[in-house]
Amino acid sequence: MGVTLVASQGRKIYNYPMFTSVNCPMPGCRRKSLAFSPYCRAHLTDQDTYFTHLKQTMSEQTTFHNLNMNRLKLNGFDLRNKDFSGCDFSGVKIEDCSFEGSCFHTCFFDFSFIHQTNFKDARVIFCDFSGGHLQDLDFSGSEILHTNFNGIEGRRLKFRDSDLYSSRFVESRLEEVHFYDCNVKKTDFRRAVLTGVNFKYSNYEEGLFDAPWIPEELER
Repeated sequence: MGVTLVASQGRKIYNYPMFTSVNCPMPGCRRKSLAFSPYCRAHLTDQDTYFTHLKQTMSEQTTFHNLNMNRLKLNGFDLRNKDFSGCDFSGVKIEDCSFEGSCFHTCFFDFSFIHQTNFKDARVIFCDFSGGHLQDLDFSGSEILHTNFNGIEGRRLKFRDSDLYSSRFVESRLEEVHFYDCNVKKTDFRRAVLTGVNFKYSNYEEGLFDAPWIPEELER
């Protein structure tokens, strides 16, 4: 039985069954079917054809729910202004993609590798990036609420005019990450290693840090 996700957009309320899945039909296989395919990755007969179909289908559709993208490689996908809910991107490798203006609700990117990708003006709510490798990402103008970045390796990330209310970077390693004019109220940076991290014009006093970091070690 799935859990129900209630997602709101404006005045509309959508009820989605979460975590429902379809297994690969191959005899004895217990893996989940991939997005837009009846088969798991191990039983795809033509991976090149599958990825061409995946890229085209995702460019044409705007709303995605409960997709299994686990451990896929997405390169050069244009996924601007899309709506994702309850999707599994765990272990995915994403490079040179754009999610500008897209909405993610209760999506899982744990242990993913995401490089050179655009998340400008995105809405990221109740999502999980824990244990991921994030590099050269732009989250400017984004709304990132109650989202888990615990234990990530983050390099050259840009948060400008972003709202990170009650998100978590516990035990993460952040290098050359810029929080410029951001809301970091109740954002948890405890036990994080911060190197070259800038909180200029941000309300870092309302964030959660280990005591030695405030205020001497933080550049404002």
